[in-house]
Amino acid sequence: MVKKIPPLSAQLGFSIEGGKMIVPQSLTELPYGQKLITILEKNSLFKERPPQGLVLVIDLTNQQMTQNVYHPNNWQLFDKRPENIINPNYATTIIVASQLIPPDEIEGLIYELKPKINIDGGEIFIYETGLQIDPSFLPQIKDERQTIFSKAGLIKFKFGPTQKPRKKQPQINELLTQARFKKNC
Repeated sequence: MVKKIPPLSAQLGFSIEGGKMIVPQSLTELPYGQKLITILEKNSLFKERPPQGLVLVIDLTNQQMTQNVYHPNNWQLFDKRPENIINPNYATTIIVASQLIPPDEIEGLIYELKPKINIDGGEIFIYETGLQIDPSFLPQIKDERQTIFSKAGLIKFKFGPTQKPRKKQPQINELLTQARFKKNC
């Protein structure tokens, strides 16, 4: 039985800073946020994520890599920095990039993230935007990534463009790579 994920309209949280009530930032406020959330809400693997746990978003779209933690039910920023969370057990990790990530960099990221991801069904998504890839290169990219993910012990690997290429514009602009750890039933 697949657990239903509450819609984006889940109750928002707030924190008090300097005597003022503050609503934490939402992932939707980032340039890619709304599109990413839309893709994930339709994604069958994302719906299988462990019921307990937060979402770590690693943003490689700027000069400096940033890491933020979000609540998966309302996509609000968690009030602690990733480095301040004791024993992180992320249900999902999402890596966002504005270019194609080389295989060796993906392997390094997975190796670094593996101890922080829930080993009982935790998931990894790589969302790459702003691409100009000829579809003929997709099988090679898929094979490289499938090897990396299976070597790391991830299953349910899936790779492909987020939208079907058009005949007038055959270039691939966005890719989504995903997999998860085996669930211990």
